[in-house]
Amino acid sequence: MKLLDKLERRLSWMGVPNLVLILIVGQIAAWGLSLSDPNIINVMVFSLPHFLAGDVWRIVSFLLIPPRAPLIFLAFAWYIFYLMGSSLESKWGETKFTLYIVVGIIATIAASALSIVVFGVNVPVDNVFIGMSVFLAFAFLFPDFELNLFFVLPVKVKWLGWLSGAGIAWSVVSGSWPIKLYALASVFNFFLFFGSDIIQIFKSRERRKKHQAKMAKIDAELKSEPFHKCIVCGATDVTHPDLEFRYRKEGAICSDCLEKEKGTG
Repeated sequence: MKLLDKLERRLSWMGVPNLVLILIVGQIAAWGLSLSDPNIINVMVFSLPHFLAGDVWRIVSFLLIPPRAPLIFLAFAWYIFYLMGSSLESKWGETKFTLYIVVGIIATIAASALSIVVFGVNVPVDNVFIGMSVFLAFAFLFPDFELNLFFVLPVKVKWLGWLSGAGIAWSVVSGSWPIKLYALASVFNFFLFFGSDIIQIFKSRERRKKHQAKMAKIDAELKSEPFHKCIVCGATDVTHPDLEFRYRKEGAICSDCLEKEKGTG
């Protein structure tokens, strides 16, 4: 997308090297602190009224909230997040990856503001939706990468991406209006970055379907036209596929007419 390319060039100063590693280290630190004081997570979630009241750290701290899972799954989640984030940063560059996260933050803030202004509901949020948007980006760019679920079951990441997309779609369909807003915000950066690519994929598939239909029509027409036609009775290899045809100077003649000529018919 040309707009993103322009933004990437103009905002090259904002690229954060090893951003995903910084986020994981921050989550590990927050997890360690939460063991002694579980309430620390409550002051890390993003809440627009608290942010406007002076809790400015919440605009960043919600990214550092660790996943809610047993330690063994925490380690796996951090490993997967590092794998995805570092792969995206390697492919895009640090500026574009940072911009992707920042757009996710801005979309989250906008969803929070709309929820309060339109529906009068403040729903504090963590980083689940932003983490999901990173996963969707990874699944789109590396669809055939295999993850070992529970360290055993190999699954291509594109299927997990579709599953995550279905989960977001379900949140949009069945969730409350604030949840709908946050779910839409979670994929805003994904569609902003990949929307044109997705459109091109659908256009390419449509062109391929039309080409295949055209070729199938031509093939059917060719098959419907006879290759052999008897000059005596007019039978063809299409109307009488069981007949054999022989050629003379004047043209083809079918096996039935040949037998009749020989007096055996």
